[in-house]
Amino acid sequence: MEGGTLFNPGFLGGSFNWWIGQIASDSTWRDNGLAGKFESKDQIPGWGKRCKVRIIGLHDREETTISSDQLPWAQVMYPVTGGGGQAQAGATANLRQGNFVFGFFLDGQDQQVPVIMGVLGSNAQTALGGEIGTDKANFSSTSGHATPADGNKDPYIKVPQEGLVVTNPSSTSTSATQGAAASGATKENVDAVHEMSAADVARNDYYNKKMILMSPCDVVGSALKAIQTELENLTAEIDKYLNAAQSYIDAVSSYITDIQSIISNAACEIAKYMKIVFDKIFEFSLKQINAALAPTVGLMFPNQRYLYIDIKDIITELLTCLYNGITNDLCGQVQALLDEALSTDPESLPEPTNENTIITPTVPSCSTEQLVGDLIALNMDQIESTTTDILDSVSSFLDDVLGGISDISGVISDASSLIGDITGSITGALSFENISLNILGCELTPSCPSADYYTIANGGASAPAQDAPTTSNVDKAAQTSTTTATTSTTTPYAVPTSSTSNLQVGQSNAETQAAAVEENAFTLL
Repeated sequence: MEGGTLFNPGFLGGSFNWWIGQIASDSTWRDNGLAGKFESKDQIPGWGKRCKVRIIGLHDREETTISSDQLPWAQVMYPVTGGGGQAQAGATANLRQGNFVFGFFLDGQDQQVPVIMGVLGSNAQTALGGEIGTDKANFSSTSGHATPADGNKDPYIKVPQEGLVVTNPSSTSTSATQGAAASGATKENVDAVHEMSAADVARNDYYNKKMILMSPCDVVGSALKAIQTELENLTAEIDKYLNAAQSYIDAVSSYITDIQSIISNAACEIAKYMKIVFDKIFEFSLKQINAALAPTVGLMFPNQRYLYIDIKDIITELLTCLYNGITNDLCGQVQALLDEALSTDPESLPEPTNENTIITPTVPSCSTEQLVGDLIALNMDQIESTTTDILDSVSSFLDDVLGGISDISGVISDASSLIGDITGSITGALSFENISLNILGCELTPSCPSADYYTIANGGASAPAQDAPTTSNVDKAAQTSTTTATTSTTTPYAVPTSSTSNLQVGQSNAETQAAAVEENAFTLL
């Protein structure tokens, strides 16, 4: 029976031929499947989950002898826990180009139907080549992200941050010519699963990013602290972006691609809290005008006093338009001041003493006070001009209604002096309380929150009192401001595509360092 046609010892059972080989460049077999969703099985260009394998001892190392695209198709043997696909019981093979795999020939001595049974893993010390599909790369340890020799790189395969190490690979590189993967820029091992990655650093940065908490007890003071916190977050991001030219850990863990958009977004966040400051000045202005003009009501006949309703509505409308116009321009004004104050030149950075040390910069309170003072100073002329126009209109109104009464000029003069407090004492405006949280004297004082911000990593916290910005210092900054910044307009820049060549002519030292980091960390991206 053994020699009959029902049993061929050369096919299965009579001889069991083992083999070990390396999966060839995925450019030769990736088209056997589809990268995304599809509607019909007929759209699959190939058959089965198969790949090309170069078998040691059977196929030569040289591509000229047998090219990768001429290698035999290898089937994949799944474990019983993976299933075979029936009733949707199946698993996905995690094989990649460059893997060393082993198996057997299903057709025995014919050696044309290899079956992959298992894969040999790489360890953390394995030097992985950055190119695949060449005579030198064949049968050598190769990265799964390696670039095919024919240049046909899979556009869907990119190195995620989870796959990038945080130590500079150039210091441990085994060969200066092996590329990024060979020098250890990527994590491709089975024995160092807890090795820190760029994603861990980015996650840690996010966990330690300060989230702002506002307090209803002191809205202006809370807004000033919020601006300070936002400046600290912005400074940390800019610091990371600029250090990417010199620090490897910052280069691989940074997500920033456009520093101007980061500044612009931060400017609008700061403008949100600056609106609270200007709203308080608006409340103070309205109260001061009402207080200054209150004596004029007593000079009018009772049957004329209803006319004040119209003038009051006009005053409120004019002030509302004024402060709405100011707050609508705050984003651009803040960005202009930030562009003026921040240095984004990598040449100005000192050499890092330890590239793996992460330092979160602290913004001093004087920077916050100066920024707020400059913003108030930029709009002070507009506030003074509008309030003066309001007084002139009220004066004309009173002259028409009360003409001949000598006390009008004195009242208007007193009103002008009171209005001067709006622009002459920002401290008084920002400290003005329009609403009391304790209406009745016997009420308990509200319990105010002690935290100014919180982080996911450490919870709520507060800056030391001596480091918090104060309204009196904001007042001084506004009175002495010499800024000439105007509303910023963002200049559109052309965005390079993935095919754009790197610039090499006239590179500065920092640019050269940045290019070196990019070669080590991002060649495979």
